[in-house]
Amino acid sequence: LIESPTYWGAIIAARQVGVRLVPVPTGTDGPDLVALERAFNDTGANVFYAQPNYANPTGAQWSPSTSARVLEMVRDHRAFLIEDDWAHDFGITTDATP
Repeated sequence: LIESPTYWGAIIAARQVGVRLVPVPTGTDGPDLVALERAFNDTGANVFYAQPNYANPTGAQWSPSTSARVLEMVRDHRAFLIEDDWAHDFGITTDATP
């Protein structure tokens, strides 16, 4: 599973090694939690690639409640979370939270 939109380089890298990507819509507060749960259930995916801080290309930062719910879903589905924290030090008025 992968946030959509997301960093095009991650999409290219995944495709080059044959990973089937399933997009999950994301907005200013992070991924659509209903869509994420549905994607886990429908696909049996065991990985979610995400950018919770200063996402590329949206610049979004997840709320604490979204982060907690995503982690809960990942655990419930016995999956892995790949956090792309490329912009960790870019916060001006906010702090990045892993």
